[in-house]
Amino acid sequence: MVALRDMEEGGRVLFYKDREIRAVIFDIDGTLIDSLSMYYDCLNQELEKAGFQPISKDFLFKNLGVGASLGDILRKIVPGHKGEHVINMITDGVLKRFWEVDFEIAVLPGVEETFAFLKAKGIKIGLATGRKSDAAYEWKKFNSVGLGHYIDTVVTAAEVEKRKPDPDLIVECANKLNVEPKECLVVGDSISDILAARAVDATPIAVCTGVDSMEKLKEVNPDAIIERLDRLKEVVQ
Repeated sequence: MVALRDMEEGGRVLFYKDREIRAVIFDIDGTLIDSLSMYYDCLNQELEKAGFQPISKDFLFKNLGVGASLGDILRKIVPGHKGEHVINMITDGVLKRFWEVDFEIAVLPGVEETFAFLKAKGIKIGLATGRKSDAAYEWKKFNSVGLGHYIDTVVTAAEVEKRKPDPDLIVECANKLNVEPKECLVVGDSISDILAARAVDATPIAVCTGVDSMEKLKEVNPDAIIERLDRLKEVVQ
């Protein structure tokens, strides 16, 4: 459990076990928004359009859980002799379909409640996503659903060299929040989120609303596992 105290400089800090927490960094897809099923549908539509068999949701989620990009996933499906141009064509089609519906995707239950709880405690909030979108696009999306004012910074995979499970996104997000990674809780739905946090001594919290099941998440030993995001306040009160 976590205790809260005033900081000398007028800010606030949470104590999680024996460490000070000044920020919470959230993944986006499967953690804050219910986008994964829509992404799955867009991918299969483009695969069928290109003459390939649809993939299973288990196959997609397993790959997303370990940080595979769309290109990485397609290279496991598209025969090598077809060439990168086919992979690029499918990728472009998937992204076009997905961006057309992205602003319609529902926010997962408990997100605003959790954000409001953290901001009331004076805790900074950052988003660190494996999406290659521009950060301004993500700001626009969260502003459109009335959540942007809770968020202090957004970092996307377009801004760093390596995707999760490498820790580049966590480090960059912490830098923008002006905190150390070890002063952050990192909340995500995938194995790659947990490994990225561990790599820089941040505190990983797994949420079971996305690509990886509770059983899979337990394999990488997050500090806590919550069934849905609004349970976070039970961990940090």
